Amino acid sequence: MTLGELLKSMRQQMSMGLNQLALKSGVSASQISRIENDEQKNPTIDTVKKLSAALNDTDKKLLKMMIFSDFKLEGTPKITGDITDTVPIPTLSAKVSVYGSIRAGSPAFAQQEIIGEVIVADKVQQKYGKKNLFALMVKGNSMNRKVPEGTVAIFAKEAAIENGDVVAVLIDGQDATIKQYKETSLAVIFQPMSYDEKFAPIIIPKRGEQDFKILGKMVYFVSGDYI
Repeated sequence: MTLGELLKSMRQQMSMGLNQLALKSGVSASQISRIENDEQKNPTIDTVKKLSAALNDTDKKLLKMMIFSDFKLEGTPKITGDITDTVPIPTLSAKVSVYGSIRAGSPAFAQQEIIGEVIVADKVQQKYGKKNLFALMVKGNSMNRKVPEGTVAIFAKEAAIENGDVVAVLIDGQDATIKQYKETSLAVIFQPMSYDEKFAPIIIPKRGEQDFKILGKMVYFVSGDYI
C-alpha cells in the first residue's frame, strides 16, 4: 500500500470529499488528488501533518507510512470496516543513535557526538540489522532538494551503493558530509542536490589518490522532532 492509497482510504472512511479535506487541512484539492494518485510521491512532512490532523489521524498512520514508504509492506489489504484493523502500519521499536556530526579520524562514531536517539521500524531493522544503522542530523543546504536542513537522516553502514544513492561520506579528512553518489569510468562524484547553485560537486579522479570513506547509504529521513 502506498501513502496515496492510505490517504484516499482514510478520507473515504470519513465520507469526506476532496474539497472538504482541502478546506479542513489547508492543502489544495489538486495536491491531495496528486498524492492519492501517486503522482506526488514525496509530499513534505508539513503537508502530511496537515492531512493527518484533518483526518483525526491520532495513530499517525500517514506519517508512519510516509517515513517507511521505501519498505514494501506484506500483502495488499482490502480496506473494509474499521481502518485501524485493516491497514498494516509498520511497528516501531528499535532506536539508533543520532550524531550531531561525524568527525574524521578514528573512531569515526564518537560517543561525545551523539545528540539523541531516533526510533526506526522493525522492518528497517530486519532488512539492514540494527548494528548497521546510524543517524545523522542534517546541517546546511547543500542537499535541501532531497534532505532538508534540520531533518535526521538514517543510514545503513553495509548496504550496497549504487549511482544516485545518497550517502554519508568522509572526504579529505573533513567531517562527514551527505551527498549523492555518482561513479563514472574516470571519477567518483559526490553531487550536491541543492536549490542554491553555489554548491559544487566534489570530483575524485580514479587515477589519483582517493581520500574518501563512505560511511553508509541513506535509507530515509525524518523530522528532527522525532529525536
